[in-house]
Amino acid sequence: MEDSAQNTKPQDPYKSCDGPKDWTAPEPPKPQPCEQPCCCPSDPGGGSTDCLQTVITEESKKIAAAAQAQSFVDVLTAIQKSANDAKGKYTRAVYDSLRESWIKFDGDLLLRVTKQLECTIRCWKCVVQCRLCPLLKAIRDRQLVLDGKVDNLPKSVDSLRELLCWHQRNVAFRQADFDRVNGVLTAWVTDPVGKLQKAMSENIDLAGKVLDTMATDNMGALWNIFTRLLPVHMAIAPRGQKSAIDPAFLTICDDCCDPDDPTWCCTVHVGERSLRQQTIGPYPYIVDPDRYPDIICCLVTQRYQKASALLAKATAEQAEVQGRIDRYTNEIGDRKKSLADDFRGDVTTPIDCDQYKPKSGNGGQDDCKRSSTAS
Repeated sequence: MEDSAQNTKPQDPYKSCDGPKDWTAPEPPKPQPCEQPCCCPSDPGGGSTDCLQTVITEESKKIAAAAQAQSFVDVLTAIQKSANDAKGKYTRAVYDSLRESWIKFDGDLLLRVTKQLECTIRCWKCVVQCRLCPLLKAIRDRQLVLDGKVDNLPKSVDSLRELLCWHQRNVAFRQADFDRVNGVLTAWVTDPVGKLQKAMSENIDLAGKVLDTMATDNMGALWNIFTRLLPVHMAIAPRGQKSAIDPAFLTICDDCCDPDDPTWCCTVHVGERSLRQQTIGPYPYIVDPDRYPDIICCLVTQRYQKASALLAKATAEQAEVQGRIDRYTNEIGDRKKSLADDFRGDVTTPIDCDQYKPKSGNGGQDDCKRSSTAS
């Protein structure tokens, strides 16, 4: 067992990670056939051209897939250009400067802010727990009631309309997942150096203002510390760098009021972020420039491409179900209008009763054929 453990290589976080889940849509049950007690010369219900619709649907999927692939190539080309531009600016000197600035700010100015908060507002923890955490929890609760927790979608439906609701829910989930991953990737390829430098500069300025006004504006200080200073500071933190800030400041409201979805991929947080993180938007973190290309490639191949494909698939499947509903709705209306004419059909008067006979015994369609041959 020990040899086996030693020979097991750790998973490379830049080359593979769990992608977004996929699931198969259910189908509503087919109507039960109605056993005909008589031998009939023709079916007044008319035949079905569903086989043609199946071919149309399959070919339409191919067209949509080709269009999506071409669009994705264009998107990837733009991402590649932005990433190459960003990589050229993200030099070793820039990285060292950002990292040193973060460590200095963490152990000096920001640490002084938290120390002064403990002196000026001794009950700061309870104020935050009583004032901010319940507000975050109220938003979370409403979001949970509205959307639920999507681990999987129902495995059965009873009608096309229920199936449409299934697909609408699937599209909403895919769209949210894609938007979240797209936001993260955009933050990493769209001038990450400028974004990190601006974040550091704004946090330094805001920390100074908080120190100057904390005694006269307690609530303003608490708001800025817990919804801006600390979330941004930790979002851009170099991985593996321990903060000098007391963990009590970094974990407040985390348990149930405003938790993170702990989904990480490519060393980047790609799950649903806390509300405090959502208000500041996604940030790149201060990463070694040698690892920057690995993160971009990993995000694109492991999350962005898969999320985009699943969204396109979900959207196409929803449109197909909506098309089926529209066809059935139109057919119902048309058949109601032509019901009297369909009843008459091509039957002449007087009716030839030799063509309409009850089935004998337990016979089925073969019985009808024998009866017709005997006639």
